[in-house]
Amino acid sequence: MSKLILTASLLAVLAIAACSPAAAGPAALPSVSPSPSEPPIAAPPTSDPSDAPATPGPADPSTPAPAPTETPEKPNPAIVEFNEDEIYLADGILRGVMDCEPVRDKLPKDAVAGIECLGKDWFVARVGYYLFENDVEMLDHYFARMEAEGVTRDTGSCFDGEGEGAYIPGPEEVASRQGCFITAEGVANYRLTLPGAHVYIGIVGHNIDTVELQDFAFLGNQDTPSSPTLWGNPNS
Repeated sequence: MSKLILTASLLAVLAIAACSPAAAGPAALPSVSPSPSEPPIAAPPTSDPSDAPATPGPADPSTPAPAPTETPEKPNPAIVEFNEDEIYLADGILRGVMDCEPVRDKLPKDAVAGIECLGKDWFVARVGYYLFENDVEMLDHYFARMEAEGVTRDTGSCFDGEGEGAYIPGPEEVASRQGCFITAEGVANYRLTLPGAHVYIGIVGHNIDTVELQDFAFLGNQDTPSSPTLWGNPNS
């Protein structure tokens, strides 16, 4: 009887153990959130990186920076020194001009030297001084220029806009002459000769008034007959 009770009690204990939760096996572990110290895995790019615009990186220190743009300076024109004959002409100038330069490429025929200057008066554009070997060649050029402009010899002063004659009269044709004309462009011109010094002077105006140029050439001289006051022989 006691054996039967012991056996029944053992069976009851085994049945209770089989029904307990521990008998069902280990429980599932709860899910663990990623640690805050671990960054999330980035998603793959949706396009090829080569399609994106390049972002400029830091400048290469080995590459020199471009120099600032500077306007190049214009070279100074060469200073032309006057030769002996040009100095002679410049030294004889008495008044009325400035900024003289030598003339060498476009000298009058047979002239040996020349200089041209800007006029100081508003009605004078420029004045040219030209040296010849002798009075004959000087007068040849003077009369040729008058003829080329259609000016008749011995027609008088410049009051009519055109004229030619001796500013120092004499029984024969003298070498001290003056002439004036107006070009086709409407510019007044005046020419005179200085015999003995073999200098021929040409004055170009800013308008059509030849009388202004004639008065300019003789300014300050009240003698009769009168001589031009623009130039004087520096060797006298």
